Amino acid sequence: MSNLTPEKIAALNEFGEAEAQANYFLCAPPEFARPFRLEAKRFGSMWVTMIPEFDHPLYNRILGLGMGEPATESILDEAISFLQNAGCTNYIAQVSPLAQPAQCLEWLAAHGFKPGRNWAKVYRGNEPAPAISTDLRVEKIGRDQADAFADVVLPAFDTPSAGRRW
Repeated sequence: MSNLTPEKIAALNEFGEAEAQANYFLCAPPEFARPFRLEAKRFGSMWVTMIPEFDHPLYNRILGLGMGEPATESILDEAISFLQNAGCTNYIAQVSPLAQPAQCLEWLAAHGFKPGRNWAKVYRGNEPAPAISTDLRVEKIGRDQADAFADVVLPAFDTPSAGRRW
């Protein structure tokens, strides 16, 4: 990764998260996606995702604003209208400190957005990870553990119980 500038690394992190969020929505089973009205739509180089029936900012998000191309007020307006026209009232815009132009934050403030929590994004090179002794383990779970997983994840992310079906 030594040939990547900090700006390119930040863009890769932003786009990686945006693409993962969009694909998470696009791959949702139809029996969940239809009744809860999941949508993921690209506006220029950014993504907007939403679950209007949950109306929760974890799912109703503008991602990648001003990263792949300079943002414009009109594309931000389109993204916000997309959310509002679906009935969403709780949504966030995740904005990188490197988003262009710098006025993005002013445009968001004019629409009533306020700074909130920051999302930590980390990366490392492709060298082997150091060996660390631990009793922790990561395991794949099956459908038989879905309820236990939901019992932890749904309250942790303040997700309505209807999310258990997903």
